[in-house]
Amino acid sequence: MDDNKQGVNDYLLRTVVEQIKLPLIHIARQAEIAKDSSAGVDPESLSALSEMAIKLIDSYFLSLPDPNQVKLALEPVSLSSVLQTAAYNLEGMAKLYNCEIQLRLSGKFSPVMSHRTRLEAAFTMLGFAFIESQNQPENGKKSQVYLTGYKTAQGLAGGVFSPQLEMTNESLKRGLEGLGKQHQALPELSQTTSAGVFIADALLDNLAAKLRVAHYRKLSGLATTLLPSRQLQLI
Repeated sequence: MDDNKQGVNDYLLRTVVEQIKLPLIHIARQAEIAKDSSAGVDPESLSALSEMAIKLIDSYFLSLPDPNQVKLALEPVSLSSVLQTAAYNLEGMAKLYNCEIQLRLSGKFSPVMSHRTRLEAAFTMLGFAFIESQNQPENGKKSQVYLTGYKTAQGLAGGVFSPQLEMTNESLKRGLEGLGKQHQALPELSQTTSAGVFIADALLDNLAAKLRVAHYRKLSGLATTLLPSRQLQLI
């Protein structure tokens, strides 16, 4: 492995560890409160934080190249089903952060060529990053994160969008290119929440897909375009 690649992997591992520290600290404090007082512990909060930490670790390992596998085998995958599962994965963390997850699917989609587990992990990681980066609206309403699927001239696109997060292709490019070289590669996100975007980018890169800044119905977000499956279906 060349030094640059090793530096990127080392930086990504550090950001993953930093992000995992947050739920572990929260869980430890909840345990101390339960031990030293009669205050109740919120099991839903602990469950959501634990699930987030586990999925972060699993997704990080999925993003690493397999030295025993020359090329990842792709298969026809339902984008709608993947986005629905990712939205389900995010429900616990969304509730914890007073955020609402909305699934938006524009039309019926044919299958795309991908790898279901990695694609689901990529959208889940993007969702985590967006949820944790939300600023609470001043009117007391919940912040919103949208998981969307829609058609483009190049194929079917899937992405995560928010009315509260602005990002440009220039800042995304600088952040991804500067991974391992900068203290905070994505200024729109915190140091810890950037890990979700970096992992998603690595997962999509394994799928020969590209993460990009996109706009959907006046919302800004991160998306990827996937090629439809050309596999013939037997009747």
